[in-house]
Amino acid sequence: MAEEEAEEEEEGASGEWYYMEEGEVEQAGPVDAEFLGKAVASGQLDRYSCVVWTDGMDDWLPIEEAPGLIDVLLRHLS
Repeated sequence: MAEEEAEEEEEGASGEWYYMEEGEVEQAGPVDAEFLGKAVASGQLDRYSCVVWTDGMDDWLPIEEAPGLIDVLLRHLS
């Protein structure tokens, strides 16, 4: 099970992401995980209200809960 989660995290970090801020009606992207990490760290995107989606996900998730982005966010926020 842990191996499966690690593979999902790795795939998500290298894939194309779409994002949408609360209140917006259109998604933005595709962008890579590094763009999202930098945008959150700089305040361009709000880590609490921004949702993201990438291929393989069932639904949109808050950016700070998305598999594949957690490590990227931590790296940019530390």
